Amino acid sequence: MEISITSDNKYDVINHIIRDVHIYLEDEKHLSLVPHLQVQLAVSNNKAESQIHYVLTYFDKEGNFLGFDESAMFSAPNQKDVSVSFPLSIPDTADRASLEVKDLSARPTQTSNVHSYLAIIVILGAFALFTFA
Repeated sequence: MEISITSDNKYDVINHIIRDVHIYLEDEKHLSLVPHLQVQLAVSNNKAESQIHYVLTYFDKEGNFLGFDESAMFSAPNQKDVSVSFPLSIPDTADRASLEVKDLSARPTQTSNVHSYLAIIVILGAFALFTFA
């Protein structure tokens, strides 16, 4: 299966392969072969811990969207190379795939937005308390 790759300028995909990996099924008694995407990245400008997000999107011969698999992992500060392996559920009619690798750590989260909102409420409440007291 052909895989096209896009990544932000923080990561360079050095190698990638889809290969079967032996894993234990839920009952932990039986080994099974499961396809995994294995990727090696070169990381540039990694000053802090970062969250790397991987999305592999599947298409059939006509270019129709068939779904996707995704995974995320953290890389340590100053880590130069990152390797990852995650299980795939490849559709039977998949002809090609697109891998997107991006850094999610620089984006604001809902939690940080909520914390900012709560901080504003506390400041306004304190201002109102001292102004009208």
